[in-house]
Amino acid sequence: MSQLNITWGRFPPQIRSIILDRLMKDTNKGPLGLYATVSQEWQRVIEKHNFSRIRVNAERLASFGSCVSLRTQRYVKYIWFCWELEEYKCIACAPEEEGLDEMPVDSPSQDDNFCLMSALETLFGVLRWWVPTGELVLDISVHSPSDSQHWFQHLSFEPDAIMDREKVEKLEFGDDEGPAGKCQRRRDLATSPESIISTVFGKILDKRTFESDAAEARWWRDLPSVPAVTSVLLRQQTRRRWNLRSLGRMFSRFPRLQEIHYEPWREWDRYEQQATDMDYEALLGSVASPNPQVRKVTLFENFNESYADTLITGHPRSEAFQCDTSRIPSPAVGRLVAKTSLQLEHLSASFIIDAGSFLAACHDSVYWTWPRLKTLILTTQVFVPDADALHAIEKILARAAAAARRMPQLETLHIWNGREGLAASFRYQASPPSITWRGTWPYTLRHEVIHPWKEVVYDRDPDAQLAVYHEAPDKRFVMKSHADAVHYLNLPASVIRPVSLQQIRLGDRVRAERRAVERQCMLNLIASGSDFGVDPAVRMV
Repeated sequence: MSQLNITWGRFPPQIRSIILDRLMKDTNKGPLGLYATVSQEWQRVIEKHNFSRIRVNAERLASFGSCVSLRTQRYVKYIWFCWELEEYKCIACAPEEEGLDEMPVDSPSQDDNFCLMSALETLFGVLRWWVPTGELVLDISVHSPSDSQHWFQHLSFEPDAIMDREKVEKLEFGDDEGPAGKCQRRRDLATSPESIISTVFGKILDKRTFESDAAEARWWRDLPSVPAVTSVLLRQQTRRRWNLRSLGRMFSRFPRLQEIHYEPWREWDRYEQQATDMDYEALLGSVASPNPQVRKVTLFENFNESYADTLITGHPRSEAFQCDTSRIPSPAVGRLVAKTSLQLEHLSASFIIDAGSFLAACHDSVYWTWPRLKTLILTTQVFVPDADALHAIEKILARAAAAARRMPQLETLHIWNGREGLAASFRYQASPPSITWRGTWPYTLRHEVIHPWKEVVYDRDPDAQLAVYHEAPDKRFVMKSHADAVHYLNLPASVIRPVSLQQIRLGDRVRAERRAVERQCMLNLIASGSDFGVDPAVRMV
């Protein structure tokens, strides 16, 4: 019997595409670069796949410029600049003879900051020569490997995922072996929550790094301009805080910047938060002025209610450290975000401002118009199951309708709130026209809200009818945090990066499991007649 011999070129193009796609998805085949030598067709397809997403860290930075040729640059769509700070020792893990009596609260250290400056100079120096071809995302993460080895064992550091929540790989982390296990088992009373949190939430390129603000401005100005970058991601897995003025200066180095996605953490000290809010003027000004082509801005201020509770419990009378139970958004920042939104196509601002101050600015500025805005997502603290909040809810929703009448391209608007045990959202959809309330408690949209939104619909199409929906809450769903609220309310994926949402929800689950273990240990100790308990000042964060 003769053996059928069919060459690669005789397969139909669709079959060849399926084979190559399957090959690239099979992670057991080893380095794909070896297959690029089979033919020019294989080389083109495999290089496009291999170079589409690149990770740049300390080890790869030196060779980054030579690894990506002029020919393969056009394949690169995503660069993850993942910078690791130096490791540090934990008081709960270090042997007593080392003399470590407190956590290193100056993380990043001065050496860390200088190394990061040098790395950014190298990165920008390489990217300055890249020819702008389509879209290029620059994702910047900064962390220390020690963060997940001690008190914050639930942390994971991942590249960004595609904008599809269902396709994000499930994040897991290992057991408590090694330093993490020791840290969990040992409760050292000398370690305060303030020092623990200060270590992981330190300042990046803070005031110690430069002689003056003018010196810092000059350093950023001397960095090469990078026209190739069109999007910047700063995700919540970077707990250390960027100076907002630094970010504004960084954004100015990207003349083709079109999208900014920023997920900062709230400040834990009240006075630090006030200073940070003042710096938002510099950041938002950099978005509106030097980069008029910016079309999409996402701001998601992350928080963890257990951190605030731990700080307040551990330092109830400290005058030097004042932590509020919940973040109080600045009305001034709300006005700034509203003004910045005038040029945008998409704006999402969660927890960093309150919808009330945003819409108040729109109400006061009667001549403002939003000719491009298609998507608007805001949060508000007035969405709570309280009879006294009814008037405030209706006022915000009516003002939102008034603003929407000056947004001719608006497709969807979401106003929502979420925290442990609570979630609610109001959604407007232009096609087909509808408004929807969804929440963890029953609430009925009344005439005071429905009528203004009917006027929005009438402005666009006098014959259109507005549909009004009330979605019943699912009492089986346990709301552990604001991340669960995002999932429960079916908010758009653009509210927060899918991998960030997974990381927050994973951390919530782990902390809930630890609290259950602590409660059981306490009950066991009480039953045994012991008066020993877990000091709240050293509870796992």
